[in-house]
Amino acid sequence: MDEKGDGCAAPVWPAASPDADRVLLVGDSLFRNARGLLEESLAAAGWVPTVRCWGAKGTDWGAAQVERARELGQLPSTVVVSLGTNDVWWLHIPMEDAVDQMMASLGTERDVYWINLWFNQSAYDDLPDPVIANEILDRKAEEYPNLHVIDFAQAFDGLASAGLDVGWTDGVHLNDTANQLRVDLIIAALSREG
Repeated sequence: MDEKGDGCAAPVWPAASPDADRVLLVGDSLFRNARGLLEESLAAAGWVPTVRCWGAKGTDWGAAQVERARELGQLPSTVVVSLGTNDVWWLHIPMEDAVDQMMASLGTERDVYWINLWFNQSAYDDLPDPVIANEILDRKAEEYPNLHVIDFAQAFDGLASAGLDVGWTDGVHLNDTANQLRVDLIIAALSREG
């Protein structure tokens, strides 16, 4: 039950041909805020997306979503993860533990794309350094051969340096340009695999 307004609409497993390229997207408010754009853009790129999202959640919730998708027969061979910010920020779960928990749920048989973290540390007093979490995520990608990191942080900085309007609405949640960048990076990563 969503008492604080953090929730997403229920995930939808669209009808599709048996050979359709399905993708499951599991994430926090960063996916919630871009859900329509994600679904529309992925569908236009030939994917059949299912989004499981909820604001203010971490990888313990994400792992439970993976298990629920598995129970329903809705766990495809491609998964995109947008989690970690809440873990390292206010849930105080080390990034190593967060990644290990999700990868234990996802296993080694599917391709996992994890979007790295980026936020404006000056927006909140207690936001940790995203660079440290991203270094851990990169090391974990060496440990798990099926884990691929989508480097949102570098792409964001590149566009910001070029003077484009990528930014945040509050230091954590993204503006429209940054949301579009994340979606474009997801599609590019999945296209390289497909």
